Amino acid sequence: MRTIITIVTLTFCIISCKEKSKQHASQVSKEGSLFSLHDTLEKAYNALPVNFDTLYLLSRQVMTLADNYTNKDTLALSEIYKDCAGILRLHCDCEGSNALLCCSDTSLIIECYTNAMKVHDANNDTLSKAFTNALFQLADVYEELEQPTLALPLRQKYLVITEKAEGLSSELTADAYMFLGRTYELLEDYQRANEMYHLELKVRENINNENVTIARKRIHDFQIKYNIQQNK
Repeated sequence: MRTIITIVTLTFCIISCKEKSKQHASQVSKEGSLFSLHDTLEKAYNALPVNFDTLYLLSRQVMTLADNYTNKDTLALSEIYKDCAGILRLHCDCEGSNALLCCSDTSLIIECYTNAMKVHDANNDTLSKAFTNALFQLADVYEELEQPTLALPLRQKYLVITEKAEGLSSELTADAYMFLGRTYELLEDYQRANEMYHLELKVRENINNENVTIARKRIHDFQIKYNIQQNK
């Protein structure tokens, strides 16, 4: 009797182990497919002429595999999500300069950039250029969607990280002030926008940046447009 029970138990274990092995092999295959398909996506993007419909279909497939990837902390997922978001944005071929407003994939684009940022959060990698790039792009998306209120905290965070990583003698820091100023301008907070633009100008002047003249004219035009007292 014990022998029969032992045989049944062993048989069950063998079947269970085989099933787990199949599941593991299937998962490994799916994970391998993700990076393989992403390579295909990159090759299609760099091919000439570019077939945007093919790129779109590939990006949707890559996104599905990425969403089902078991190790969500893998840093490579960030670039995959950002690449997919970029292609989805290119596929928004509505008329006019603000294509995202009539794009059916807007929620997916936001989700991609958000997922990319989550990957860096999980790795305590929130000072890297890869993280700030996702932060910057998501803020851009919200502004294109005419939602500057949602873009504002992202622009503020982008500035804090850029100041910390690049210091106050960097063109990137000057740009960060400019972008935050633009967001305040969209929010019709013209005084704060003016403050950011002048901080931008100060950095550009300190590093003798080639865009100083352009920045001065832009700020001058901004102050005239909104009747803001000009600094002497």
